[in-house]
Amino acid sequence: MTHLRFALASCVVLALAGAAGVVVGEIAGLKPRPALEWSLPLLALAGACVIAVQVLARRAYQSKDILSALADSRAAVEALRQEKSRAEEVLSEVADGIIIVGGEGEVTLFNRAAEEMFGARALRARSQSVEAAEFHPEIARLAADCIAGKGVLSSEVRLPGVPEKTIGIRAAPFSGSQAGRVALLLLHDLSEIRRHEKMQKEFVSNVSHELRTPITAVRATAEALLAGAKNDEDLVDRFLNTIVAESDRLSALIDDLMDLAKRDSGVTRMEKSEVSVQEAISRAFAPVRPLAEQQQVTVTFEVPEGIVIRADEIQLVQLVRNLLDNAVKYTPAGGCVNVSASLAGGEAAISVCDTGIGIPHGEVDRVFERFYRVDKARSRRLGGTGLGLAIVKDIVEAHGGRIEVDTQLGRGSTFTVRLPAGVDGL
Repeated sequence: MTHLRFALASCVVLALAGAAGVVVGEIAGLKPRPALEWSLPLLALAGACVIAVQVLARRAYQSKDILSALADSRAAVEALRQEKSRAEEVLSEVADGIIIVGGEGEVTLFNRAAEEMFGARALRARSQSVEAAEFHPEIARLAADCIAGKGVLSSEVRLPGVPEKTIGIRAAPFSGSQAGRVALLLLHDLSEIRRHEKMQKEFVSNVSHELRTPITAVRATAEALLAGAKNDEDLVDRFLNTIVAESDRLSALIDDLMDLAKRDSGVTRMEKSEVSVQEAISRAFAPVRPLAEQQQVTVTFEVPEGIVIRADEIQLVQLVRNLLDNAVKYTPAGGCVNVSASLAGGEAAISVCDTGIGIPHGEVDRVFERFYRVDKARSRRLGGTGLGLAIVKDIVEAHGGRIEVDTQLGRGSTFTVRLPAGVDGL
């Protein structure tokens, strides 16, 4: 519009200039030329101006169309940007890892879960080839096979680290209208599943072994008696004591297995009430006293009266009994076990400290695994099932508490259970 106004103004100025020239000539006494002679240049100029105006007008309309197209393009680009942003937000919330590899083998997208799985390697991956990204050789192979048209593929890889990760990969090809065939890789962290499967296999193996040991001992003793040892009173007494001890051990093992099975299945009911910690510890020590006397281990108590927590009384007694039983069994003759309790900040702490053999460095976390023993021979000799601390951990967690271990190899260990008091006014 500005160009049109400028052209029209130029035409008017030129026309006025021509008329002014005629007038000035008349005044100056100059001989005027015929009208046609002096007007022809003006007419030509006017025609040129008209053409210029038309051209400018046409260009103005074209500019308007271009600006409109640019505005539409900007809107389309912004819409695509917002759509991409929304898609990335959705992908970032997906629990499984997602990696998209383009037709040329370049990594075009990966989400937050994939970044967490591969760490710093994922941060360097975008726009690199999948081989250069160093995710894992198997990922590069699956992506290449998908792009080559080999269909949906799956695999499983292990990523080094602490702890080691096991990742299940499912790769599927898909085609875009412009991108050509690309590979979509879905990664699922199987670490916890594989860990539980391994624990289950170990559990079955350990149960078989633990059940076989006392049964074998009972059978061997019975066979010895049948073979003629029954005529020797001393041997008979010893063999019968062995049968009773192994039977007790087998019974304890079955009881612990049944207890854990109920806890795993959620069958165990928790009936909370206000429980005196001092009374619970006293009840827990009663069945352990004979073992402590046999092992010549002194047990002392520092448990003030008046500490009351809201807990399942039967389970609390079992928890303390297992800790005491474990401490006495792993403390050499002449050693000491101390039981203490305190209450602070609405939390009760029960500690069992021994002067026993301690726990090797790096194995503290394993003592709560089922059938794990620091000293297998010692535990079996004293009738241990290897399940006591696993049950303790389950009881503590069921009460919303936590358990801490402080140990020094050769000097002893302290197990401290912290439970919420759960009683008004405490």
